[in-house]
Amino acid sequence: MEVGESATFAARVNEAKALRPLTYRWAFGDGRTASGRTASHVYNQPGTYDVVFTARNGAGQARDSLSVE
Repeated sequence: MEVGESATFAARVNEAKALRPLTYRWAFGDGRTASGRTASHVYNQPGTYDVVFTARNGAGQARDSLSVE
């Protein structure tokens, strides 16, 4: 991924098995966040960033993460 290039992140969630309401949050590792099952982000500085996706409902939360360079 190049600095200034937009990246789109998408999560798969088994909504049929989850209690409603569901909320989705992305943390991009550079202090910025977004909501929704898909999100786009631009990194303005080179480096390695840990991207964390969290899905929450009344029963708890599920998280997953990945690293991007």
